[in-house]
Amino acid sequence: MRILIFKFRVIWFYIKFQFWIKKQSRSEIDAYQEREIRKHIDWVRAQSPFLSELWGNIPADKWRELPISNKAMMMEQFTTWNTIGAPSEELFRIAFESERSRDFSPMYKHHTVGLSSGTSGQRGLFLVTELERARYAGMILARALPGGLKRTHRVAFFMRANSNLYTGSKNRKLEFQYFDIFENLDSHLERLQALNPTLLISPVSTLLKLREKIESGALKLSPERVFAVAEPLSKEDAQRLESTFKQPIYQFYQCTEGFIAISCEKNSLHVNEEAIHIEPQWLDETRTRFMPIVTDFSRKAQPITRFLLNDILTWSDQPCACGKQTRVIASIEGRIDDIITIDTRDYYPDYFRRVIAIVPTEIREYWVIQTKLLEIKVIVSLKNQSEFESAREQILSGFSELRNKHPKLAIEVEAGVYPNENKKLRRVMNLSR
Repeated sequence: MRILIFKFRVIWFYIKFQFWIKKQSRSEIDAYQEREIRKHIDWVRAQSPFLSELWGNIPADKWRELPISNKAMMMEQFTTWNTIGAPSEELFRIAFESERSRDFSPMYKHHTVGLSSGTSGQRGLFLVTELERARYAGMILARALPGGLKRTHRVAFFMRANSNLYTGSKNRKLEFQYFDIFENLDSHLERLQALNPTLLISPVSTLLKLREKIESGALKLSPERVFAVAEPLSKEDAQRLESTFKQPIYQFYQCTEGFIAISCEKNSLHVNEEAIHIEPQWLDETRTRFMPIVTDFSRKAQPITRFLLNDILTWSDQPCACGKQTRVIASIEGRIDDIITIDTRDYYPDYFRRVIAIVPTEIREYWVIQTKLLEIKVIVSLKNQSEFESAREQILSGFSELRNKHPKLAIEVEAGVYPNENKKLRRVMNLSR
């Protein structure tokens, strides 16, 4: 009976996400969010001891005045933060055992438990109810699959960890196979080739490795749609992948704190405003870049309300050709920790990506790392290593303006690969803090 109810809910959410949002105007979306958030605040206040105390007497209609929370606060108070009385020690035990055994089926009282990758410096728990799993599965079916449930699809999902959250999408129209990125990629090639996925979902770094296998002839894939997840997709990486897969590269934007956005058929990254509200915390005077303050009014077990993420985003100011009125994210530049600071001046990751992108020599991989306050190391992997000296001069020339502004800045360029095995791809990093 539980399985039948779950499948019914998946289909209901699939229909909602497939059709409802397309008919909503911007004013209707705003009004809907306001109603749902106010109801959600009242519910969470009654169920979460920590958040109830944190919020005090601020009423639901003043929810924008609620204190901003973050990951460190949530992890410290998780036992009284969550609304089902789940002790954090038990949840961590389940999650760490799943990571150790690579068996991700164990749950906590029918609730999905997992760990984030910890690229922000701290491993984060996520706790998801069966209803929330059904909502996620319905959205996957509605938004990611070309043609939705009208056709049969084969999905290859490359991720750090499997989860009931993902496999909940499986049904007779959908064959789902998980590929562990902790394992050697070569060990997956035979199974991946046999699956011949119609939908390929993978971190950017793994997509780039798959691209090399395809270019070398070791792998033949022709998915109908490719989604990049878990890591920022730069313009240059998107172009390289598009040249191999012969199609646009779409994006999932999700994290421990929720399913934030997904690309539409026109490849615009739409915020999941059926469940997510974003307030910008601006990072510059021109109000170009911001950190998102997220309120997910669909999550009950692990409330995410006025929750600050450390990602750097920009809004698109152009209406999407798909016709949906949900807000569009123009870019995900990286994390706030990736900002490089020189003589108190901040340089965003996009600055360094643009310099590398115009280097004539073909660079396969690169990393820009601030090792000390006035020291930057650039590591490059070239298609033809004999061209390193030429590439080195081109890179240093590209940074001439930066070096003129900061005469004491030392920039070193070397050939190699950054030792970042089994961690998320970060092209620009500040390790000086």
